[in-house]
Amino acid sequence: MTGNRSPARPLAAPDDKHSPAAAERRCTTPNIIDYARSETRPFGVDAPFNAVDALVLASLVYQDMPACVRTLADVETRSGTFRRRLSSIDVRHPVRSIRHLAAPEFGDATLASVSEALTPDDFHVESGHNGLADPRLTQELYAAIGVNPRFACVRVDASDEHFSEEQQMQFAAVTMLLPGGTLAVAFRGTDDSFVGWKEDFNMAFRYPVPAQHAACEYVCAVARLWRGPMVLLGHSKGGNLAVYAAMNAPVVRSDQKGVMQHLTFSWQVSGNDFEYLPQVSPSSQLFNRSLNGWLESLSTEDRERAVDALFSVLRSSHADSISDLMAAGLKAVPTMINTFVGLSEADRRHLIEAMGLLMAAVRSRSSR
Repeated sequence: MTGNRSPARPLAAPDDKHSPAAAERRCTTPNIIDYARSETRPFGVDAPFNAVDALVLASLVYQDMPACVRTLADVETRSGTFRRRLSSIDVRHPVRSIRHLAAPEFGDATLASVSEALTPDDFHVESGHNGLADPRLTQELYAAIGVNPRFACVRVDASDEHFSEEQQMQFAAVTMLLPGGTLAVAFRGTDDSFVGWKEDFNMAFRYPVPAQHAACEYVCAVARLWRGPMVLLGHSKGGNLAVYAAMNAPVVRSDQKGVMQHLTFSWQVSGNDFEYLPQVSPSSQLFNRSLNGWLESLSTEDRERAVDALFSVLRSSHADSISDLMAAGLKAVPTMINTFVGLSEADRRHLIEAMGLLMAAVRSRSSR
């Protein structure tokens, strides 16, 4: 369930060599878009599913699926039980109907048909794109996989999305059927909304958060519908959901882990793998130590109060997302300051401490 969307702004075509996205990519080493264009071997012994493939599929889930992809609710309504499958028998296709009785058939939509169904207007935060990366990069990725024989034949089904400000929940997932029968369940990471970010922050004091519970339920539903090996994957929060579902869904056995890094299009690819650094950057190590130390100094109640205080300041700007806040610019500052001043002394202190951690991480990175 999503809110109303305003008209989309025009975007540069994915093959426009003068587009900002294309200019940016010309200055970098190969990334997943280049991989999606160059690795055309079919999945198999010579070119098995790998970590870069996982990141490609995880990145696709930041885009809303078009109507050609069935929702999980549609699949369960039609095929979730034997009685429902029996009622949908088509006598004109007896062999297919018998197979459908034994086990539901996976949907006919492929990544090629999904790519073809998406229009340039769909690749915008107001009309279908939910990631934090440049939507034009996602558009380029879909254009690449749609004509690549490695990815084009991958089938897509059971799209599911839940968004609730009241429950502080942001969740989306889709299942893809790889050649050979492996089910790749891809979870969306944090989107542009404050609701999504609030749920992330809630992980500091709540377990499980609603999206984690939804991920477990989604995997169980997929496992009831279809048989075969299952790989759980996701980027950012999507990786967290994949790990949670793998640990808590009794039907799951997986030897793959989600790809949990940010800004997927900045990852540098070498062949069928990533370029790896010997260690996490010093700024990331510093921020991780400082953040963990700060959280350990707070009680569970103080953590919850600090998170609520932060998002009360953000919401006082009348923005619902990071994009809205950036668009508001300086106009949002006075109301945010007034809200901050109105907080309790303890809440103001916790927010100042958190901002100090962020600034220390920034300074550390700039001095490298």
